[in-house]
Amino acid sequence: GIEMATCIQCNKGWNSWGSNENLCSDMCESAYSYNLRSIVKSIVASITLHQAKTLYSLIGDEYLFHKAFAEEFENKL
Repeated sequence: GIEMATCIQCNKGWNSWGSNENLCSDMCESAYSYNLRSIVKSIVASITLHQAKTLYSLIGDEYLFHKAFAEEFENKL
């Protein structure tokens, strides 16, 4: 995977060399996607099959899914 640090560096440099915008966004998307997948893997590994099925069935409901995650993050952070 691509390190987030590379993405951040790219975005800092991209301000001075505008032509790198697409390269940076592709690189950052890969980095965020890689990080997100690692987090999702650890979440899924730590919950029961029933919880995983419930979570999976709610992914399509963006409002509920986002609201539940946002509230928990606010509590944690």
